[in-house]
Amino acid sequence: MKKNLLLSMLFLLCSCANLNSSSLSCSYDYDDVKELHIEYFDMFSLQKSYYFVYFYQINCLHCLLIKDIVIEYALSNYGTLFLILYDEKIPLCEDVSDTIGLNSVDGFGILGTPTLVLIKEHKIFLNVAGEDLIKSVLNEYN
Repeated sequence: MKKNLLLSMLFLLCSCANLNSSSLSCSYDYDDVKELHIEYFDMFSLQKSYYFVYFYQINCLHCLLIKDIVIEYALSNYGTLFLILYDEKIPLCEDVSDTIGLNSVDGFGILGTPTLVLIKEHKIFLNVAGEDLIKSVLNEYN
């Protein structure tokens, strides 16, 4: 168990190495959607029946690569995508399929960043990580 957690943490650190954000050109900034930022513990308390929650880190390469896509989706589908800046209080897990059907943060976790979670009727319907999967899901639900 400790070995798997250590490997997960190593994956997160490697995929989100400290980068110089000026090396990537982005049209949008997270401040453009600051009113769509929520706290981790509030992700199930929104008064909507259907929405995405996007977990990111400022210096994560993969987060930076899809930053414009995510923010553009958030702006065009206002109120259906909310953002959470990752921090250590958000648990990492190895098998996000175990989170499907949860209706609280108890037992919830993400694989790493970027992660996109779809919540329907206050339950997790989808929990995916990675640039390509997130782009695919947002295209499908656009």
